[in-house]
Amino acid sequence: MFLFLLFSLCSSQRVNELLKVYPFHVDLTNLLISHDDSNLTGIDITKLYEQTSFRSYNMDITTENLDLMLRYPTNETTVTCNFTTDYKTSNSKFLSNIGCSLKGSVGSLRICLDMFGNINGNCRRLSIQVNTQKFNKKNSTFRKYIFNGMASDLSLVSERTAFYLMHQYNMYASFANHAKLFLNNRYIGIYSFIEPVDETFTSIRFKNDSRKGKGALYKDLWLNPLHTQNISKYRKAGPKQDDNFIMEVMSEMENISINASKQFLDRYFDIDSFINLTAFNMMLGSTDDFQQRHNFYLYIRQDADGQKRIVFIPWDYDRLYDAGSQTRGSLRGYPWFNINATATPLACGRLILTPLEKAQMVASSPLEIPYYVDIFEQLPEDIDIPVTCDKFTKILAQVYGLKVRNRLKRFIWRLQLPNLKYIWNIWNQQIKTALVFDIAGPTYSTMLSQQDQLYTSISLSMSKANSY
Repeated sequence: MFLFLLFSLCSSQRVNELLKVYPFHVDLTNLLISHDDSNLTGIDITKLYEQTSFRSYNMDITTENLDLMLRYPTNETTVTCNFTTDYKTSNSKFLSNIGCSLKGSVGSLRICLDMFGNINGNCRRLSIQVNTQKFNKKNSTFRKYIFNGMASDLSLVSERTAFYLMHQYNMYASFANHAKLFLNNRYIGIYSFIEPVDETFTSIRFKNDSRKGKGALYKDLWLNPLHTQNISKYRKAGPKQDDNFIMEVMSEMENISINASKQFLDRYFDIDSFINLTAFNMMLGSTDDFQQRHNFYLYIRQDADGQKRIVFIPWDYDRLYDAGSQTRGSLRGYPWFNINATATPLACGRLILTPLEKAQMVASSPLEIPYYVDIFEQLPEDIDIPVTCDKFTKILAQVYGLKVRNRLKRFIWRLQLPNLKYIWNIWNQQIKTALVFDIAGPTYSTMLSQQDQLYTSISLSMSKANSY
């Protein structure tokens, strides 16, 4: 009866069978009143993600398209679907001929699959992306809706907590809350509803820069010679000409002396965005980030004086308290600005292996090699080499390491950890009834227990961070 099986089916017949045997059909659309989105084309994004809303959305997908979408999950195949916002309310809006797909990478998708790409039943549910302009460019200017399945987060609050707190600290960050999702008019459960970082995001956050938020946007582009060999691989939006700017920055950094590095950073970077990002992540214990050269965005802002600056934007907070959160990666739990602890000659001199070479080292049989190749292709090539080996990291540590520590302590002081449980209780009451009918769970008591674990994990991270 576990609903995540809905996304493991491989034939239209089995999809039809499951849709017919739901033991209930409950209308959960009006637990909270939704708000009018008639101004959505003007992108009043705060309405869509306001913390008092618990909106409902419905995807209409034919059994044939659903089968196609689920057949090879890692392909993230986009199929034609219809989509209704504020489902079954007076404010509902119907969008036809748009794109629906699964969404995820190594962490949020691969953990749900076995060696052969089939759903393994080990995660809560898969994530879904709706692209309103995939097949119809005339649709709403709000382009993408992301419904994260919280595959391994049974607290159901990790992402929402992180993004909520970022806005208390005035960071450039997505909005997040919870949403109810329906498939072909059948309730399928609670999702984490996340604002994507895309052209819409930048046009809102950077509408006052000289390009009105239309600079280039890159994902996981770390500034070292390996990554900048193929900048276009990382560009998600914006003009190709900004690739030249990145190369200009890289060229100057390669030749710069440490004594001149502060002027270099202040000229080319929104350095406050980096200080905020790293201080915030250290406070929460989030290590699956730039320390792995992973899970962040860079936006190229152009200021009124014509100078371009690189802005850091945080991303991906669905694994705040997993087993590896405190010791993940090649830094082994050391803070990134402790260069000497991890940037040893042996660690920095490691050979960079291809995804195939890495897969051959960890696979126990030839059949497993394609599985691991796919994983390693989604991770930074140099993930096994400490980020502290890079000149960029060394410059940041020397010039702004102390300021990061000070910002970190200020963030910790402002948080007042017991406030988290007060906030969670409000969110828990929002989703409590809908959770009862969410077959993928967790139970309410399990959710509370997992929230206690998350609370303990954040508390330990704050104590550790205070010692830096």
